[in-house]
Amino acid sequence: MRHFIIALLLGCAACASAHAEERRLDSAALQDFTGQYVLQDGRVLTVTQRQRTLAGQLDGRDLVALKPVGPATFASPGGELVLLFDQRRNGNVAAVTVTESGSRALRASH
Repeated sequence: MRHFIIALLLGCAACASAHAEERRLDSAALQDFTGQYVLQDGRVLTVTQRQRTLAGQLDGRDLVALKPVGPATFASPGGELVLLFDQRRNGNVAAVTVTESGSRALRASH
């Protein structure tokens, strides 16, 4: 019984955390992630915002919708592209780590 109660409390905490993250990501907060980032291999990642969503474009390819999957972390719907932003406490983004399916992670500066 004790394990069930602990699991239930952890589940509630995770759910509340996910909802808090969604609430925090209003249009103004998303603006912190937008801009161009130069990857280590020379490619350019452009992150744009449309209302309450982000989109990413890697080196002129098709624009990909991005959804929040964690704190300062966004992914395409199929998970082919994952962006982990290095966001400071003041909201500024110093860099982003880009992972494409089947590829190694690359860091990019802002």
